[in-house]
Amino acid sequence: MSTSRHRAPAAIDATLAAAARDIHAAVRRAGPDDPPGLARLRETGWQLIQLTGGLSDLTALVAEHTSRHAEHPGRLRQVEAGPAGPQLARAVRELARLRQALDAANAAARDFYTATSHLAPAGPTP
Repeated sequence: MSTSRHRAPAAIDATLAAAARDIHAAVRRAGPDDPPGLARLRETGWQLIQLTGGLSDLTALVAEHTSRHAEHPGRLRQVEAGPAGPQLARAVRELARLRQALDAANAAARDFYTATSHLAPAGPTP
């Protein structure tokens, strides 16, 4: 007899809310007057790659979820009591635009990481 465990779907919205709060708090704590050293700057670039890539993947998943609703537009309606189809189509289009923007941001983060990887602290000047 096999037992299989089914995990509840991840609460993506709650995870995003916590991540957004943490990022905002970190930015407020850091401030512009105390820049990190080169190693931390490079590591921040690496984390930006991970973050933008993860957000791009998440956007693709949300688009898939949204398109599932679009397969059955009669199950939803607009708040103003109109058909849901046009708003669902718009939502899917906007997610596609968001995914493109995140892919561009990921490429920029990779370029930033590459550029900072070619830097080293300068030695004493002669």
